[in-house]
Amino acid sequence: MGHKLKKNPIGNTNIYLSEIGLGTVKFGRNTDIKYPKSFEIPNDKHMIDILKTIGGLGINYLDTAIAYGNANERLGNLLPMIDYNFKIIAKVGERYCPIEGSKYDFSTKALNDDFNKLKLDLNINFIECLLLHCNDNDYDKDVKNGYEAIKKMKNLGYIGAFGSSCKTWEGVNLALEMNCDVIMIEPHLFQETRQLFKKNPDTAIIVKKVFSSGNILLDNTVNPSDILDSYIQDKSILSAVIGSININHITQNIIPLIK
Repeated sequence: MGHKLKKNPIGNTNIYLSEIGLGTVKFGRNTDIKYPKSFEIPNDKHMIDILKTIGGLGINYLDTAIAYGNANERLGNLLPMIDYNFKIIAKVGERYCPIEGSKYDFSTKALNDDFNKLKLDLNINFIECLLLHCNDNDYDKDVKNGYEAIKKMKNLGYIGAFGSSCKTWEGVNLALEMNCDVIMIEPHLFQETRQLFKKNPDTAIIVKKVFSSGNILLDNTVNPSDILDSYIQDKSILSAVIGSININHITQNIIPLIK
């Protein structure tokens, strides 16, 4: 085991992502999240240390979302202090507040509003990859309309690639029918839909929640680095997203994969 973190392109685009990316929900939100243990949101210094650590390990992109609390505002303030230019994968269509929970809106206006908020909060003008942040109803007409809206953003040059964070087999099937560049998916659903992806080799697959929202890390019989390596070795998968804010865990799990 052990090799450098490679960077591979999203389909036919010129956007290259590292084999591992960092999810950023824990930078801005710690409520209504299915983790086995509660956690404190890291302060600015801790967050900078995390970003410098992952940059040094070869991770070149951050996975974020409108629904991630104030994570994007914090990233917008802190990323200029970091000597790494991270690419952004951002999810739109879900908005969250601790009182009312999540609400989903895939109308063109809502998605444009989300996109503009992302750019403002992150202090950037271009987002490499924009995904619909779907719930279990990820194959309805409003979702299809949402694809059309973000596909238009790509055609206009506002984003580099478009796609979806899917929850169901039907949702994956629709995303593939809409010729998405990227589908973000949990491991169990990827296994269930593997045959669909074989028919659509140009769609990039990003596997999320590879440690089952931290539950796998509680199993002392499992080596997290081996799990990451299994995804990296799967040639049909572009990248795997981890969400740790524990620097020791990050380095222990990734360094064995680097020559």
